Amino acid sequence: MNRTCLKGVLQFPLCIKFLNDFVAFINEKCGTYRDGKGQLSSKADDNDKKAVYSQLEEEVKKLKGSAARYGSLYLKLAKKSMEKGTNYAKNEILRLDHMLEKMDDVLQNLPRGNDGWSSQSM
Repeated sequence: MNRTCLKGVLQFPLCIKFLNDFVAFINEKCGTYRDGKGQLSSKADDNDKKAVYSQLEEEVKKLKGSAARYGSLYLKLAKKSMEKGTNYAKNEILRLDHMLEKMDDVLQNLPRGNDGWSSQSM
């Protein structure tokens, strides 16, 4: 490893440059498109994404019990993210927040009886 990365915070930019160069070298030699965090970069094409998804499918098949349930949920979300693009998770969070805000408005405007509940609902 590059010794400048071990000397401290003052030379942090050199560590980033070393890491970026190292990742670029690995990507070039392996024919991959990963960033410094190990995620697919924007240069990755559909074939790369499909290959990662296939690996996920294989790993999920190995899971048992509740892990299998969570794995299949993760797989479903990964597929939707692949189909709908990189902003899928952000857009889904915004959509759900909007739904919750509307629901909160509806609940705030319900008529209430003495016990806090609407006497008409019973």
